Amino acid sequence: LILDAPHLPATEKDWPQISLAIAVALCAALESFAPQPQFGVKWPNDVHANGRKIAGILVEIPNAAELAARRVVVGVGLNVNNSWRNAPAEIQHIGTSLCDLAKQTQEAEQVMIAVLGEIESCLSLLVNGDARLNTSWQNLCVLGGRTVVVDLGRSTVAGTCRGIDTDGALVLENETGTQRLYGGVIRSIDAS
Repeated sequence: LILDAPHLPATEKDWPQISLAIAVALCAALESFAPQPQFGVKWPNDVHANGRKIAGILVEIPNAAELAARRVVVGVGLNVNNSWRNAPAEIQHIGTSLCDLAKQTQEAEQVMIAVLGEIESCLSLLVNGDARLNTSWQNLCVLGGRTVVVDLGRSTVAGTCRGIDTDGALVLENETGTQRLYGGVIRSIDAS
């Protein structure tokens, strides 16, 4: 997807929230195809179902000209009909697909229509600063209460996740206090 100014938050500092808005949209869309699983947001850019990754999101500002034009590119990878049932045993616990969750093959076009509709709705909420979107990603956070290690590039930080804040920050609590992270890669999650 290519998003331009009308579909983006007013300030660039809020653009990291785009991936969370899209994650909320994916959760909402997928529930209409497989209502039983517990869909959730794994900060900063994944969607999980019953603890397994079903989708990933990449938001990229391609270059300075695109930044000046207020345009971003969003990529969404969603496991629809690629079953994990026949995956090697050592990786079956990592991912899942919509067809596995719904126990039937899905019409990819129908899934795409539902996903795009929810993305449009959630981006509208984001652009308009609607607090319902923030509440959604807070409620959908799969890391809350869990001990995580976040790779920040040059360092790592560990702590208990206290959720995703209204501005999209991951909130970690550890012996040094509360930290708010706006970027990073989750490298480890406790087994609970």
